[in-house]
Amino acid sequence: MGGDQRLELIMNTAEQMFFEKGYRGVSIRDLAAAVGIQMSSLYYYFPSKDEILYRIIKRHMEELILRMERALSELDPAATNAQKLRKLIRESVIYRIGDRLAAGISTTQGRELPRDQTVELTLILKRYEALYLRIISEGMASGEFVRTDVALAAYIILGAQVRLSAWFHPGGRLTPEDIAETYGFLLVRGLLTDPTSLVE
Repeated sequence: MGGDQRLELIMNTAEQMFFEKGYRGVSIRDLAAAVGIQMSSLYYYFPSKDEILYRIIKRHMEELILRMERALSELDPAATNAQKLRKLIRESVIYRIGDRLAAGISTTQGRELPRDQTVELTLILKRYEALYLRIISEGMASGEFVRTDVALAAYIILGAQVRLSAWFHPGGRLTPEDIAETYGFLLVRGLLTDPTSLVE
């Protein structure tokens, strides 16, 4: 097994274990045993357990932002703010479900990291939040959205997505696409000055 494959195996195994047992419930010894390597080999790839958690969360968040920016760039330049916001929510929900282990870890276990890593991840999170804040602000300024607190509106939308990893189970009644469409419809509709203008 090559170095890159081994690194991926360590991260993917840690992701599964952190999600199921919690960061504090998994020791370096446990992780090395699950991967099938010596602890010294694991330390060759990661200097600490903190670093593994940090890398899992950072990878998830950076990919999330990348996908959101790509989704917006694919829209027609004449797209309304409602269409932009709905696209953001839809793509975010689908990605969070597809990467639900890392999404759950990012939501619940980032507080375990040392301050310098937490600060860096917070800056990445603010870049993600800024996408929502900008669209909501522009929608309010144009009269498309009702006037309310921009930050609170964004946090309500973001907060609705946070628990996806906790309750979604593959093979359930609804597909990720079904859930994403419903989230987009309901969350955007609540902001519109004319809710009837949004077609499901």
